Amino acid sequence: QVVDVDYYVPGCPPQQETISQMLKAVADFAYAGVALPPKGTTIGITTKTLCDECPRKKANARITEFLDPYQVNVKDGICLMDQGILCLGPSTIGGCGAKCTKVGQPCRGCYGPTAEVQEQGASMFTAVASLLPILDDDPVCDEEKIIKIVSEIKDPLGYFYAFTMGKALIKKAVKETGGQ
Repeated sequence: QVVDVDYYVPGCPPQQETISQMLKAVADFAYAGVALPPKGTTIGITTKTLCDECPRKKANARITEFLDPYQVNVKDGICLMDQGILCLGPSTIGGCGAKCTKVGQPCRGCYGPTAEVQEQGASMFTAVASLLPILDDDPVCDEEKIIKIVSEIKDPLGYFYAFTMGKALIKKAVKETGGQ
């Protein structure tokens, strides 16, 4: 069941700037008669992905293993995905200022998907697949190697859908098939 709300304030926790923006809108309405944002507005987001506001440089390097941030010396200025650290920035809407990635921690997706993405988890699966070393002429990378790389992702369903499982299409598909 979904509760009808006036505004969505993303983040876990919401950023101070986002809360300030929401409170300012309410104060402007109460004290100056300024119109409130339309019902259903998500406060404090941009129209782009988190990657677009992240200062780290992306090279689209091929991922040959997935690492947790504590397993590697995170290099400043280089995309976390390029370093093998699973980051949900490609499938998450911007607005947080990339606070996590700026300090070497991967995005967890707490701002939710962009407007164009219906399924944040599927979007992330696609982003990961696009960085796997799958080349027709690569004799080194076979199906077993890909399975090994992908199996290093700990709890992909829980990680990719941590903030969006409630409205995920995959949840509806499981219900329709009776959990099969």
